[in-house]
Amino acid sequence: MSLSHKEFEKRWEQAHRQQGPQKKKSSIAPVVHLSVISVLDNYMSQLHKAVEGHALSKEECDEVCKKIAELKPLAKKADGKAAKYLKV
Repeated sequence: MSLSHKEFEKRWEQAHRQQGPQKKKSSIAPVVHLSVISVLDNYMSQLHKAVEGHALSKEECDEVCKKIAELKPLAKKADGKAAKYLKV
């Protein structure tokens, strides 16, 4: 089917007039609050999978996991204090 130039312009104008302002739909996805501890645990799990897949050396993984282990007590303390204000 071939449109004449005039017919094309007519349809083009109609399409642009019909659009108008569109409201953005609100998301129905639930809001999920993750603790820093769960994020760190998930990250450590991913590091171990990377070692199993030979994408990361065992030494590199151990080094990062050691730092994460040092960070966890501080994160737990901060999570406890922040929970009062965040109402998690």
